[in-house]
Amino acid sequence: MASPPPDPSFILRGASSPITSLAFSSPHTLYSGTLDGKVLQWSLASRRVQSKIDGHEGHTVLWVCPLSEDCVLSQGRDGFVKSWQYQEGSFTNTGNMRCASMGFCGSSTVLHNNSQLIATPSTVTSHVDIYDIQSKHCVMALKPDCSSQKVGICMSIKTANSQSENNQILIGYENGSVTLWDLRTQKCVGTLERLHGDSVMCMGFSSSSRKGISGSVDNKLVCWRVDTESCLQKTGELEITNPGLNDIVVRSDDKIVACAGWDNTIRLFGLKKMKPLAVLCYHRDSAQCLAFSQDNLLACGSKDQLISVWDIYR
Repeated sequence: MASPPPDPSFILRGASSPITSLAFSSPHTLYSGTLDGKVLQWSLASRRVQSKIDGHEGHTVLWVCPLSEDCVLSQGRDGFVKSWQYQEGSFTNTGNMRCASMGFCGSSTVLHNNSQLIATPSTVTSHVDIYDIQSKHCVMALKPDCSSQKVGICMSIKTANSQSENNQILIGYENGSVTLWDLRTQKCVGTLERLHGDSVMCMGFSSSSRKGISGSVDNKLVCWRVDTESCLQKTGELEITNPGLNDIVVRSDDKIVACAGWDNTIRLFGLKKMKPLAVLCYHRDSAQCLAFSQDNLLACGSKDQLISVWDIYR
């Protein structure tokens, strides 16, 4: 008889609305974004909120990205990506970058010409704007050719860096397509058209193995890879019990894939063969976002306003 799945190691309580985004800045510090526009900095040692940023005026925080121990980016549905610096006991806004206010697509950071950039959904449908984080200026835009078919709004953006290549990003669109873009040419270099029958809700990507996994509103995980010629190839599908996925993350050691589902669960798979490993159950509402720490703890943020932290398969 199979052993029952474990319980979370602990729960972080104190958010005033559903958790919508997560990111670790260190093994002991976690950032969360919430539906009511707040960014919370959590100490995993005390399991309490250390600092709070009320930065998006009640608009959902779609993405949060710590750049260092005292600098963080946040993206809200108010139409801005904002940078924050910790100074004298609180976070101060140090600049804003314009982004789409419609949709639920988060941003992604990418290295290009030794500069740290951010790829964010544009105010122009289907476009992605690339900003220089230091100057806060838009340095380029990725514009799909919609003459043959409209791809719709951007739904998911992921960096596609490898050990030898750091100029590529992946974009999933409303029409179910996934594309690979090269920042050096600002061109699409690979496409999987209508990979999903509905919008691409989330993507996970392994930089070292060049494997990708994407999810939609149905009960299928679609697996694909980026080959040495930057072509995208579908490699398989995997059915799960219940439909709807909100987030997919690949652990940094490329061994574990975690998926957050509409059915309140976290599903774990082995990346190599996408073998199901466990279904983690704790939350009373939709599991909305996931993050792995540098030492492989897994955090899950839910619509029930709680964050569960799991120590499993380390």
